[in-house]
Amino acid sequence: MLAVVTFLIASCKKEEHVKLPVVLTYPVTNMTITTAVSGGKITSDGGAEITSRGVCLSLTSNPTTSDKKTADGSGTGQFESTITELDTGATYYLRAYATNSAGTAYGLEIIFSTLGDDPAVTTIGATNLSQTGAQLNGIINANYLLSTVTFEFGTTTDYGSTSTATQSPVIGNTDNVVSVNVAGLLPATNYHFRVNAANSLGTSYGSDLSFTTLESISVTDADGNIYNAVTIGTQVWMAENLRTTKYNDNSDIPLVTDYTAWAGLTTPAYCWYDNSESTNKLPYGALYTWYVVDPASNGGKNVCPVGWHVPGYSEWSVLINYLGGERVAGGKLKESGTTHWNPPNSGATNETGFTALPGGYRFGDVKFYEIGNNGTWWSSSKYSSSQAHFWEMSNGYTGVGNGIGGKEFGYSIRCVRDL
Repeated sequence: MLAVVTFLIASCKKEEHVKLPVVLTYPVTNMTITTAVSGGKITSDGGAEITSRGVCLSLTSNPTTSDKKTADGSGTGQFESTITELDTGATYYLRAYATNSAGTAYGLEIIFSTLGDDPAVTTIGATNLSQTGAQLNGIINANYLLSTVTFEFGTTTDYGSTSTATQSPVIGNTDNVVSVNVAGLLPATNYHFRVNAANSLGTSYGSDLSFTTLESISVTDADGNIYNAVTIGTQVWMAENLRTTKYNDNSDIPLVTDYTAWAGLTTPAYCWYDNSESTNKLPYGALYTWYVVDPASNGGKNVCPVGWHVPGYSEWSVLINYLGGERVAGGKLKESGTTHWNPPNSGATNETGFTALPGGYRFGDVKFYEIGNNGTWWSSSKYSSSQAHFWEMSNGYTGVGNGIGGKEFGYSIRCVRDL
């Protein structure tokens, strides 16, 4: 009887020496929008077998095993916990746990957040302005969550119209340029717009910006061709290449198609690129020798409509300087896209509405060159008895160049309105 009592007393004393385990919490890694990885290490079992271990977490501090938890086996040592089914873009409190016969112990608390947030949005300036349309632009970071992108626009900051971005929806964690082309606007009207993006966590709104559609201006030449025109700074320019076959007094400009005849020209003449009127009159216009421009060669006549003239070197300079200088002005003047310009059409936004087109040119060796790649326009400024100034743009350059060409060369013409 005494032996039994002694055994029970010894057993109770031994059980009294079991303590809570000691457990360390490992940092949280590999966060995604709904998952993460953590774990821990049990450095002491407290004198009894570890029956369960893992991590527990909640949206409030001091989580316990009554909250969301993982079960990662038993025993001492390291363990890894893969946590799933988390809320996106949420902040969690996490700690490792270990349980033995004395109870459950917890490691230090770690705070982490799953990936994802409201979209980040920035409204940027409108481009490709015309009398009735514009391209609205923005930058979106979806912050990992699939985000729908729209633009609001209207004549007040109440907007009233909405259009979905061409690139919508977007996802990931990088900046994405987004845009939409809107039409049916009123000429010479100020519009407000902003970009918006929405994901599962909320909707973000870009800042309000504004633009003004171009004034509706048109001009008719002696042939009855009607041209759109745009105001750029203090100047009003044709938005199309000249395609008249007459001076504004209705007298004819000679059409020269013969190669040998063109090579020896010292008089006014025009032609169509590749001598193909049906293909190239629209949209590229005609190619003219500089003698068409020169009053001394054409008898004092004007190839532009009444009230308009061929711009001189200094007038081209006013335009280009207004747009930021030769290095960047070409992009603002060129028609955007690759409908007429060959790729890459570097920097082309046509934000001025000038719609510069690559009509090519005809050299004194009578050959035609560079349609789709190059647009060259005469100025009215003479350089020498045989040469005159021109300005040019190309598909591979954002700027505008200027040069000196033989007066017999065939270049395009744009007219500017008289002041």
